[in-house]
Amino acid sequence: MFDNWMEECPCCSVFLNMVTFASFIITIWALGDNTVRDGLAPRDVAALPAVVFLLLYAFYLIECFCAATRHYLSIAKRESAMAYIDVIRQQPPMIAFKATGWHYEQKQRSVPYRDARGKLREQIESYQERVETFSESETFR
Repeated sequence: MFDNWMEECPCCSVFLNMVTFASFIITIWALGDNTVRDGLAPRDVAALPAVVFLLLYAFYLIECFCAATRHYLSIAKRESAMAYIDVIRQQPPMIAFKATGWHYEQKQRSVPYRDARGKLREQIESYQERVETFSESETFR
């Protein structure tokens, strides 16, 4: 998978949480339901959703343990984080503006290709290229 798949695929994390919760609810329902249908009660097969729940919960704990946020918070000390927040609060706000001017230029290039007989030929190909003409940034306090 990804190095940090919660950032790469947040839908996967949400889906994992929803399925874990659903399997927990199904397990609770199966354990509490006493009705017998065709000689089989839901509590008799409650082990299956319970195992699914435990596997999903274990995967969820692995997800939490491998999260980049947890790694960052394990490195940061509470005192240093609070001192950093105090330093940020004491500084005046800063607004940065960035502007870029650009346009597209039509260009041509020669591209080699093989024809139906296998002979190497060249073809002129048109393409557009983005050209940056102006770039400026300014910071206001």
